[in-house]
Amino acid sequence: MYKLNKRSFIFFLLFLVSLFATHRICVFLFARVKTEYAKYDVHSEYVDACALFIRDEILVKDDSKFVRLTVDDKKRVAKNQVIYRTYDSEEDLNSDYQSSLGEDGFIRSNNIDFLNYQINNFIRKFTREKKYYPQIEKFIINKESIMKKGVKNISKSSLGEKIKFNEVRSKENGIFSYFVDGFEEQLSTEVNFNSLNFKDYKKEKSVDGNVLGKIIVGSKCIMVCDKKLDPPGNYDIKLEMSSDEIKCYLSQSYDKISIFEAEIDDNLINSRLENVKIRTSCVEGIKIKKGAVHEVGGQKGVFILDKRVFKFKKINIKYESNNCVICERNESDPLSLHEGDAVVVNGANLYDGKVSIY
Repeated sequence: MYKLNKRSFIFFLLFLVSLFATHRICVFLFARVKTEYAKYDVHSEYVDACALFIRDEILVKDDSKFVRLTVDDKKRVAKNQVIYRTYDSEEDLNSDYQSSLGEDGFIRSNNIDFLNYQINNFIRKFTREKKYYPQIEKFIINKESIMKKGVKNISKSSLGEKIKFNEVRSKENGIFSYFVDGFEEQLSTEVNFNSLNFKDYKKEKSVDGNVLGKIIVGSKCIMVCDKKLDPPGNYDIKLEMSSDEIKCYLSQSYDKISIFEAEIDDNLINSRLENVKIRTSCVEGIKIKKGAVHEVGGQKGVFILDKRVFKFKKINIKYESNNCVICERNESDPLSLHEGDAVVVNGANLYDGKVSIY
């Protein structure tokens, strides 16, 4: 009886081992595979840097008490274009504003915007630096004069011949900007780049009370970065405070700095010292998980599942990380991996032409 029980126990153990082995073989041969669709992706690498922006700029100055700008902020001006008017009296200033009202009776917004901008700008500087800026009074007087009650009731037809003013014209083609930081006459595109100390430009300098704005001459901006980069060529640069990328050309590199050139746009009109990200490389293609890559006959590739049939697609890896790879995209080659293919990411014992049981 004892021998019979022992024999039955052994047979039972052998049965369990056989059952487990059969299960593992079935899992190995016929396990349900997991797939993920191949997707187009772009991988970029950036270098963090500090950049000093340099432009050729001319300060616009006038000591007159009553001034009216005739150009908008960040707008292009032509040589000999009228950029502002000066007046001997508050009445002339008021009348000239009234004569430029639209049919709806409202003052042109650019002038009030300018006055508000300058007043707020100088108050901000006063708060930070605890200095008095005499130009605040001039702009407040102008604004109060313009906004006086009853100014809209003046007849425009009676004003044209009585207004006395002097017109001042731009000496160069360029871009007019209300914003000044005090470095306009210190920096130019002819400066010795190697002698620049970035710390000198962290804070805005005091501005004279007769400054109305500046004209940026030409269309080029120089960007000096505190990193040496190679090779010369086109780069994309992202400013810390903007999501836009600026296309620049790396023209020169020295021991510790790089010199870029860029076309001036709204992001570069008033930028001075900024933190930037410089794109040093960019790879685009089809992104897949690294674990999905196999090698068959010396050729790297992946298996895709197409109508229950496993097919091997060759790949050319352009970028590789710990978790994924980016492959070259070649839609014209039927044997290459294409965007939208169902890539097998957990398969085993796969071969080209194998039929899935699921």
